[in-house]
Amino acid sequence: MPPGQSATPLFSIVTPAFQAQQWIPELLASLAAQSCGDYELVIAPDDGLDYTQFGADSRVRVLARTAVASGESRARNEAVAASRGTYIAMLDADDLLAPNYLEAFRAHFAATGDTAAMAPTEVFDADGWTKLCGGGSSTMDLQVLAWTLASVHVVCRRDAHRAWDEASVFGQDILRDASILSAAGSLAVVDTRYRLRLHDQQMTARVGDESQVRAEYRRLRGLPVPPDVAELFAIRESANRFYERFRRPGEHWYRFFDRLEAAGIAV
Repeated sequence: MPPGQSATPLFSIVTPAFQAQQWIPELLASLAAQSCGDYELVIAPDDGLDYTQFGADSRVRVLARTAVASGESRARNEAVAASRGTYIAMLDADDLLAPNYLEAFRAHFAATGDTAAMAPTEVFDADGWTKLCGGGSSTMDLQVLAWTLASVHVVCRRDAHRAWDEASVFGQDILRDASILSAAGSLAVVDTRYRLRLHDQQMTARVGDESQVRAEYRRLRGLPVPPDVAELFAIRESANRFYERFRRPGEHWYRFFDRLEAAGIAV
């Protein structure tokens, strides 16, 4: 058993994998660098490819799934169902965690007894551009999240977890985390970083998908969700319309709002 690992892991990290084999080695290196080793990684393939080569570490389990393109929400939900840890954390196959990520959450939960907390997101792209989203305060509520205009990442105890909506094609992460945040009222923002990689396969990094994103936001706010969650998606929909109208050619969502912020322009 690797150092720091318990028979029942403290953290279950769930990772859907769709055409992600190029990213997994860097993800594994990110986890190997964690100062807290008490975790399991549950990989849920959704592309029919063989990921068992990545299971050399006993903390890594690759689910035997025959589903192809069933959606990242279903893959995540199946990974959670197969997991064993006390706390649930999400890590997409192309993303990374700061080396103190798990330790920061472990220390926070041990000190406070909270059932959920969140981490800021450090967005980065292949050009070396980075932006920290959601790191300006020690707590976050839904109004702050709505205007953060980026994903944040909730780590929660199993009994506070909410499943990802399997009908969603975009925004399911925000819906899941906003639902947890709405139930809690506010969450602590832990001093660490989730590192979100931008590349051409992501809708937030592509230019031209704005109408599809807005349609999904409208669908999500029409679900039976609390009013504050519905309002969050209304704000995101308006911000997306603003982005479509005023972005520069080829300028992705994060760079657009970073440019406005640098210029002192309030959305």
